[in-house]
Amino acid sequence: MGIVKQQPPEPKQYIKGIDWEAVIAQLHKDPFEFYLIGEFSPGMTAYLRTAKNKALFPAGEKDPMGYIKRHYEITARSVVTGGGRVKIFMKYLP
Repeated sequence: MGIVKQQPPEPKQYIKGIDWEAVIAQLHKDPFEFYLIGEFSPGMTAYLRTAKNKALFPAGEKDPMGYIKRHYEITARSVVTGGGRVKIFMKYLP
């Protein structure tokens, strides 16, 4: 199979990132209440639970995953419309 010359693809329209500091501030302001963070790929749930997002724990924390397990409940629910998306809900546990 040979290559075929094409016009350049349209640029991707990136969704503006989440302001995690604002999300965390809201969760801390109203502990024990679940908040819908948004619709994401299932990998975002793992990203949050495995302490990859540094906004979720204080700087210098020696056990980030332990901190997240003790202070956050992170839940994902499948979006019925398909596309492999999930709704992520979080609550802060002081």
